[in-house]
Amino acid sequence: MNIVMGLSKTFGVDPWNWYLTVMIPLHIKLLTPFAYLSVLYTHFKYQSAKGRTPYIAIYIVFYIFFFSLIAHKEIRFMLPIWSFVFVCIAEFWSVMMLRWTKLFSFILKLTILVEVITFLVIETQTQ
Repeated sequence: MNIVMGLSKTFGVDPWNWYLTVMIPLHIKLLTPFAYLSVLYTHFKYQSAKGRTPYIAIYIVFYIFFFSLIAHKEIRFMLPIWSFVFVCIAEFWSVMMLRWTKLFSFILKLTILVEVITFLVIETQTQ
């Protein structure tokens, strides 16, 4: 009802690309490029190679597209797709680890280290 009547705008308006440029990078930080690459390329390629339809990627892209059309955006609207995004990231990492083991092992360790440091800095500043 809020969407049809335009009432959602009363709660705030964000640009159409807010989910892609603000919300996703804010929450998964260094994993953002891997999320985009995995959803838009790796998942499509490897599921198609197995003769399967890449339903997870289609669902993520459709969901973000649809919710980007709504003027009022909130983080909670993206909760249903987070697990699917992480499944795609895991698929990307598993494929890349087989090809470039040392490089992606280093990038993974660096990503985890930066995420832990970021978490600790944020936690100490909020207390």
